[in-house]
Amino acid sequence: MKTETIKPPDEKKVTLGTMSQWQLIRLRFCKHKLALVSLFVVIALYAVAILAQFLAPYPKNFKNMLCSYNPPMPVLFNLEHGFHTAKILRHVDQISYRKEYVSLPGEVVELELFGKGHAYSFLGLIETD
Repeated sequence: MKTETIKPPDEKKVTLGTMSQWQLIRLRFCKHKLALVSLFVVIALYAVAILAQFLAPYPKNFKNMLCSYNPPMPVLFNLEHGFHTAKILRHVDQISYRKEYVSLPGEVVELELFGKGHAYSFLGLIETD
């Protein structure tokens, strides 16, 4: 008995001389690591710009003038309250009119992700809050 081996058809070898201009550009772009990182950064920036209404916690014209001079507050975590920050109270000195902010250690303000906010229209199509 004679056995014959079946050979697959010859695969075309792709060489630089047979590639189109776009294939050459894509090949060179994929080899450049900084270009790939920059591409992902640009995509992320465009995504943030498109989703700005969804990501922003307040409307663009919102101003809370009572809290404009609040000091930065650290984000804290414990098992009882989760992520939170200490509640602060603004005190205005009646003689010098100097504003002082006093932290109230017993009271906390719990932080939440995707909490209820102001009503807005997402991309001008979907009404939500």
